[in-house]
Amino acid sequence: MTARSFEITATRRRRNGRAATSLAPRLASMIDVVFLLLMYFLLIAGFTKPESSLDAELAGEAPVADPFDLPPQPIDVVVRTTGTGPDAFALVVAGLPGDAVSDAEMLDAALASSDAVLSRTDQVFVVRAEPTTRWEHVLETFNIIRRRGYERVRFEEPK
Repeated sequence: MTARSFEITATRRRRNGRAATSLAPRLASMIDVVFLLLMYFLLIAGFTKPESSLDAELAGEAPVADPFDLPPQPIDVVVRTTGTGPDAFALVVAGLPGDAVSDAEMLDAALASSDAVLSRTDQVFVVRAEPTTRWEHVLETFNIIRRRGYERVRFEEPK
C-alpha cells in the first residue's frame, strides 16, 4: 500500500466520522434477537405428550425402589379376540385377588373392588396378546388398567 492510498482511506474514515472500531457488530440488537427467538420457541413448544405415546414399560424393565424389598407379583392378563366387534374379546387373568375374570367389565369391576389390596404405584400388570388378537382389544385392556390408576403396565409376547 502506498503512502498516498493510506492517506485517502484515513481521510474517508475521518470525513464520515467513524473510527476503525465502529465496524464491530452491535451486541444489544443481537441479544434482543436471541431473546425474541427464545421466546418464540418457548411459546410454540408443545409440552404435552404426543397422542401416539403409550405410558407403558418395556419387557424386562422393573425398577425396584429398595433393593431389599420383594417385588410385587405381576398380574398376568392374556387377551384373546373372540369375534369381529370392538367388545368381542376375552381375558384370562392370573394373580388378581377375587373371582375369575373373563371380560372387560369383570376386569374393571375386579380392579375397582381390589383397590385396597393392590398398590397402584407398585403393582405390575403384564398384558400378553395371542397371535390372532386384534390390537384394539389389547389397547382397550391397557386403557381399563390405566383408568383405574395403575401405572406399571408391560406388554410381552405370549408364552
